[in-house]
Amino acid sequence: NVREVVKAGFGNRRKMLVNNVMSYFKFTRAQAEDVLNVAGVKLTARGEELSSEDFINLTDAIFDIKNEK
Repeated sequence: NVREVVKAGFGNRRKMLVNNVMSYFKFTRAQAEDVLNVAGVKLTARGEELSSEDFINLTDAIFDIKNEK
C-alpha cells in the first residue's frame, strides 16, 4: 500500500530512493531501478522530492514487481 512505500521512501534519511527501495523491499539493485523507471522516477531521487502522484506510481510499480517474484 502507499503508506508502506512512503515509509520506505523516508526510511533512511539523506539516502537515494533506489537504496531505500532495495533495503525495505529486499530488491536487487536491478529490480529497484526497474521499479523507479516504470514509475517515472529519477534514479537519483530522494523521498522528499516525490509528489503524491509519484508515490502512487511507485506503489503500483513495486507491487507489480513483488507479484512477479
